[in-house]
Amino acid sequence: MALDWYEQGMDFADALHLASSAKAVGFATFDEKLVKFARRLQAKRIVAV
Repeated sequence: MALDWYEQGMDFADALHLASSAKAVGFATFDEKLVKFARRLQAKRIVAV
């Protein structure tokens, strides 16, 4: 999953963090760019803090 997101343009570290949170209910980050990208790729609840 992380490698697919990375190939689609997501930062590698961001892709790893997001993929490792697969069992989490949500994902919070300060990175607005990550929020926008992740929302396009999946339905997981991701929020900017």
